[in-house]
Amino acid sequence: MSQSEEQYLEETKRAFEDVLPVYVSLKVSIGGEAEDVTDVLLRGDKVCLTAPFGSGKTTVLRHLAAFLAESRDPRPPIFVPMRNARGDLSGMPARTLLGECGSPVPPKELLDHLEDGGSAFILLDGLDEMPPATLTQFPMACMRWEKEYKGVKSPFDSSLHPC
Repeated sequence: MSQSEEQYLEETKRAFEDVLPVYVSLKVSIGGEAEDVTDVLLRGDKVCLTAPFGSGKTTVLRHLAAFLAESRDPRPPIFVPMRNARGDLSGMPARTLLGECGSPVPPKELLDHLEDGGSAFILLDGLDEMPPATLTQFPMACMRWEKEYKGVKSPFDSSLHPC
């Protein structure tokens, strides 16, 4: 891991340290069995967290970003507040979205690593806050981004719901 990637992980932990001491127990149901969401993510499965506005989805994602940064998993977390996405997503390269909207902004080496087939935890937040015109472009943009970043899976392949 490069020095800038190490700094990025430290910056991510600092950015979300306010929620790290809070224990978040979120279970997801897979085939009727409840599992902790962190175990599901570390295994490599995808999770789509759906809940009413104001219920704490962002807090859960911030906690997961801090937890994953602290875990030193080789797949670093990239927290992307989608409410910050501007412009035409259908033509926006994944590198542009992650580089401009990532919070904190991932280093160039990490984006290069993703383009070379590396993987990361992409934590997309605020999809319910995106303008309708931008939101309609999102599924196609994700499929195109998945082709750009071979090690990153589209969040639309499957959904697991909190139990």
